[in-house]
Amino acid sequence: AKGQNNPMYGRHHSKETKEKISLSLKGDIK
Repeated sequence: AKGQNNPMYGRHHSKETKEKISLSLKGDIK
């Protein structure tokens, strides 16, 4: 993804994104 190497993106979205990624990896988000 384009934003992954962008520190601002990571700082801005890290908490929500990590939670969403964790859930999606577990299959909780379809």
